[in-house]
Amino acid sequence: MGIREILSTIDNAHLNIKAVLITHGHIDHVNLSGYMSKYYNVPIFISPEAKQSANISDKFIVCVRDETPILVDNLRIKPLLTSGHTNGCISYLISGNLFTGDTLFIEGCGMCTDSSSSPHDLFVTMRRFVDIIPLSTKIYPGHGYHNEVGAVSAMDSPRLVCSSSGLK
Repeated sequence: MGIREILSTIDNAHLNIKAVLITHGHIDHVNLSGYMSKYYNVPIFISPEAKQSANISDKFIVCVRDETPILVDNLRIKPLLTSGHTNGCISYLISGNLFTGDTLFIEGCGMCTDSSSSPHDLFVTMRRFVDIIPLSTKIYPGHGYHNEVGAVSAMDSPRLVCSSSGLK
């Protein structure tokens, strides 16, 4: 989808863009962030590590910290450090919805193919999700491969189902 289609979709849906949330520094997640920030005159929220790896320099950048809430108008956004796919990945918890970028897909955890990837950190992140994310939470990954994005709750995710003895 090109920029014209994106802007048209936003306009047709009568959306009022207030911020750009970046989950990690890969080009497919940041390539239009500066343009959208300038076009809508809104801040870009990103972790310091992702900012550095993405080499983003924009006057509207706000670096987020783990579990330090962001307030955009009346919307409370809770950034969660979810390293593993890359160093400095951030997922955003917003009113029972979790935007995970490439840390967690509906089908399972993200991949570790980058030089800053860490399977151990990704495992720690998955355990953290099990501990703090309610099972009713809707998951919105950065990509949908085999399932409709947002159509599955954490309870239905095969990587987040747990028992008293831990992950299944």
